[in-house]
Amino acid sequence: MQGESQYQQADTALHTAYDLVAAHNYGKGFAHFLLALTLKPTLKEESNVEERFVDCLKSWTTELVSLSRTENAVWCYEQACEVWPESGSTLHSTGQFLFQSGHPEEAVTFLHKAVQFKPQPDWLWDLQNASSSLVERWHFRMLNDRKRNQGYYDALQQAVRKGHQRVLDIGSGTGLLSMLAIKAGASRVTACEMSTAMCDLAQAIITQNNMDEHIEMKNLKSTDMEPASSSQDRFSLVVTEIADAGLLGEEIIPTFNMPGSHST
Repeated sequence: MQGESQYQQADTALHTAYDLVAAHNYGKGFAHFLLALTLKPTLKEESNVEERFVDCLKSWTTELVSLSRTENAVWCYEQACEVWPESGSTLHSTGQFLFQSGHPEEAVTFLHKAVQFKPQPDWLWDLQNASSSLVERWHFRMLNDRKRNQGYYDALQQAVRKGHQRVLDIGSGTGLLSMLAIKAGASRVTACEMSTAMCDLAQAIITQNNMDEHIEMKNLKSTDMEPASSSQDRFSLVVTEIADAGLLGEEIIPTFNMPGSHST
């Protein structure tokens, strides 16, 4: 009986939300949406509920921003994602809002989750746009440097021919060196990238190139990796390109001292 009463409350809250939104009372409408979806999660399966929920969320947060209450708007998006974490539209709208609010790294995380639920062309474009904003201009020149990339590929091929099958990619960025290692014949690559957004971007690129089975992305510093527990977990080859113009930047010395506990 308690469950029936709760479900009745949820149905009432949902219809009240619809009425409030129709009257342009988006704040109270959003609160009633949250109540309804919390009391009765199966409402998410009903036609148009997701679309109307997201429309209300966007209208209410737009109003909050116009009142200089951006922090409250962020909180609303957080609540929406907590109540409906499997809603691609909610995740996408959250990513859009964060990007427009000047938080591209957080935006990429939500946009990446959104396209995993529903890889719509416009969502993929939004993800690419947000991801591109995180990559410095010099990085694009580097990725398109054919001579450089060929040099890495040739070196990787030579190493693989000598029996180096397990590779550790430190500071993987977009995952180019990891993919070159697999293309060169390596059997397995573990790639470390401390930037969450860049790690998500690399994972998306790796997936698009059908290399998920061979490349494992880790969102951490290589120096934070646990020591290898067995010889099978050890790497025989380390690839990286973290040397900056000053040579000793990007914690290069502790990074290069680390692989001993992970390598054969």
